[in-house]
Amino acid sequence: EEIEVQWHRLIDSDALALNELLVIRNFARQTAEFPLTLTFKAEFEDLYAVRGFFAQKLGVHHEPIWKNNALHFQYEGKDGLYRSLSVHFSVVPETMNATTASFRFTLAPHQVGRLQVSLRIRESAEPVRIEPAPYAWPDIRQLESKLQDASEKWVNSVTDIFSDSLLLEEVVDRSFRDLSMLRMRMEE
Repeated sequence: EEIEVQWHRLIDSDALALNELLVIRNFARQTAEFPLTLTFKAEFEDLYAVRGFFAQKLGVHHEPIWKNNALHFQYEGKDGLYRSLSVHFSVVPETMNATTASFRFTLAPHQVGRLQVSLRIRESAEPVRIEPAPYAWPDIRQLESKLQDASEKWVNSVTDIFSDSLLLEEVVDRSFRDLSMLRMRMEE
């Protein structure tokens, strides 16, 4: 009850990345020291296998590796494409074992700690193009603002629906916003 963890997620469609921000606050009157361990898994399952149509393996899973303080999963598809998932951290993990990253936080009273985690996917016919590369951290607030602006612009461009029911108007507005998120690709 004295430690608060907020987990913010933001998809960056341009970078093909899921950016996560963990904000950890110590509300206690004393210093708090605690571990944080994150374990990852990548299956690269075929859409049809996920839906249960067939269970045969279609490609080769390579052993996960740590390179440049990032966890890298690689898959060689039977379709001739190489796919990867790289997991990047804004803070170097204290320990990196198999598919687990461990961190240790020490927060003074009322101090806030932050950890950004980015899961980046890549796909290419050339294996060299999916190798782990240094990651440029996006400004999460700027990405949120850009997505919000793009969403507002799209919602304002769709047909207006008016009703005597405030609840119906709110449901329709939320539906349009949901549709915009499903179809959105951030503009340059």
